[in-house]
Amino acid sequence: MSLEAPITAKSEVKTEPIFEPISALKTESNAPIGGLGDIRPETLTPAQLQTLAQSLIERISADAKRIQDQHTELKLRQTQIDALTHEIRLLRHLRFAAKTEAMDALQVKLFEEANAEDLAAAEQRLAQLAIKPAVTAPKSRPARQRLPASLPRVDITHEPQDTTCACGAPMQRISEDVSERLDYVPGVFRVERHIRGVWACKCCAHLRQQAMPAQIIESGIPSARLLAQVLIAKYDDHLPLYRQNEIYARSGVDKGGADRGLTVMRQMLEKSGRVSVAHGEAECDLTSDETCDPLHEHPDTGSAKQTAGTGGLLEVALTRQNLQMAWKRVKANKGAAGVDGLDIGQTAELLRTRWPDIRQALLAGRYRPSPVRKVMIPKPDGSQRELGIPTVLDRLIQQALLQVLQPKIDPTFSEHSHGFRPGRRAHDAVKAARDYVQSGKRVVVDVDLAKFFDRVNHDILIDRLKKRIDDAGVIRLIRAYLNAGIMDGGVVVDRHLGTPQGGPLSPLLANVLLDEVDKALEVRGYSFARYADDCNVYVGSIKAGERVMAYLRRLYDKLRLQINEAKSAVASAFGRKFLGYALWVAKSKEVNCAVAHKALDNFKARIRQLTRRSGGRSMAQVVEKLRPYLLGWKAYFGLAQTPRVWRELDEWLRHRLRAIQLKHWKRPKAIYRELKVLGASEDVAKQVAGNCHRWWRNSDGAIKEC
Repeated sequence: MSLEAPITAKSEVKTEPIFEPISALKTESNAPIGGLGDIRPETLTPAQLQTLAQSLIERISADAKRIQDQHTELKLRQTQIDALTHEIRLLRHLRFAAKTEAMDALQVKLFEEANAEDLAAAEQRLAQLAIKPAVTAPKSRPARQRLPASLPRVDITHEPQDTTCACGAPMQRISEDVSERLDYVPGVFRVERHIRGVWACKCCAHLRQQAMPAQIIESGIPSARLLAQVLIAKYDDHLPLYRQNEIYARSGVDKGGADRGLTVMRQMLEKSGRVSVAHGEAECDLTSDETCDPLHEHPDTGSAKQTAGTGGLLEVALTRQNLQMAWKRVKANKGAAGVDGLDIGQTAELLRTRWPDIRQALLAGRYRPSPVRKVMIPKPDGSQRELGIPTVLDRLIQQALLQVLQPKIDPTFSEHSHGFRPGRRAHDAVKAARDYVQSGKRVVVDVDLAKFFDRVNHDILIDRLKKRIDDAGVIRLIRAYLNAGIMDGGVVVDRHLGTPQGGPLSPLLANVLLDEVDKALEVRGYSFARYADDCNVYVGSIKAGERVMAYLRRLYDKLRLQINEAKSAVASAFGRKFLGYALWVAKSKEVNCAVAHKALDNFKARIRQLTRRSGGRSMAQVVEKLRPYLLGWKAYFGLAQTPRVWRELDEWLRHRLRAIQLKHWKRPKAIYRELKVLGASEDVAKQVAGNCHRWWRNSDGAIKEC
């Protein structure tokens, strides 16, 4: 019986057995172990058994290594299969989502063609991995159709500069080659016909033709500029800036000319007073990567910002003219008393006698602010918001500081910040968000910070503030206000985190801290709008949104702030609310604003509270309480473009007021008499008076016909 050689690590597991019979083994000299024919293994000599055991150990080691290699290869193949499956799912999702985009027939055709090409390539690669992972077939591209004859055409001639042959004889033009490419000018597709003349020499039969540029290809392939724009737009949501620059450079396209396609979006944003130079998620003229920190610091933040000469700010804040302006503002706000129990009038009497001593203590750095009074305000969802009410004296000093610091600090803030800034309001943030969505960025990264004003780190805030002002007295006074503590139930609790939400300085300090995040987003060219601690970043895909969310987590972690995961999400912009507004698309494909459902529910809850029929109030008293709330609510939600919702709310409110009036009249005779005075018909007056105790039903019935 002949013995076979052991299998190697390159052998296939499925074609050869892992272990061979003992009789198939050989010795180290490649000779069969003698005498094994019909001899049982028990009869082998010790030397033969030792050789047999050594061969088995080597065989097992080789098989184990081969199995490990195959396992690694299978894991790699499975990873590739999962990636391709995910890519196919995204491509199909894009094909379905494109049905809602406002594109003409030619744009739809180009999109479907590119999508089908990518989908076919991914499915082909997936099939190859499933059959023969080691064999990679060349990627095949589906044939493109000729460009439509209806598109306008421009002839461009390419002729050689020298038409004299090397032999000295003149050359003659005998024919021409024509190639077409699709070019794109913002809003217009056109076909460029590139004509190359063929020149021949009759003496030596030499041919000459102008070289064809690399991007001009037969069969109607798009131009390099269009290909670069389509490629960048396709991965616009998560393509780093340096990769965009590489694509433009590789295609030989002037990036300035390629950026002309963004003119429409710029004009759209200019209407609202803001100009965006972003292409997709990021600007094209900056170099940074989404997966790392900014490569350079923004000139208006951090150590790159040179502090201006602001010495003596405290003296300026304590001047008579500035204090008078601050006092008028404090009186106009009509705030409540602080922990000292002194209202505005009592504080005015105190200042007449003690202000010189207080001013001297402020300038000397000996002034110690009073603790703030803790007040819990109920929120519509049942939770409570904590406010800290400073004393009237501290509010006056903070307001005086604010009037001096804000003109110096506010101009350095980001243009995307709209909260608590002079000349800006929530409507500006909502308009910016609407414009971003109208430009095609339909995915929003909605970020809400958890208890932001309660978790502000004092050291980080003071460090950012020192980079903007260099007045030690002001810094020391602001630090004293941050460490003043809060009085809860008569007990003063020290605070090492947070800035009291209720003082005049709190909004400015919040913007100083969060401006670092704004500048980091600006450096990367993101489209975003922030109002206080609510920040929305608008991108073009869920994948890009998840990447931006991860980047924001890193930025907020540096500031020791925490994102509220319950209120933050990466989702469609049409399913989220921003500052009480929601977005919707009209039939004309225009993005409009609407009042969010939660804001409508809160409005109705407040109206029900103000129009209770058991309040024991006259109609004049009800209207007096109702009027300021309605006027303020209507002014805030004036951007809403939903006439039907306004009509329904108006009918519902009138319904409640009619029910109150009917209950005030109470008796049938009074109801009949008052309705007749108001001009109701006989039948309506009798019908309503007959059901005098059914206030709600009667107020929505025939009485509306009066």
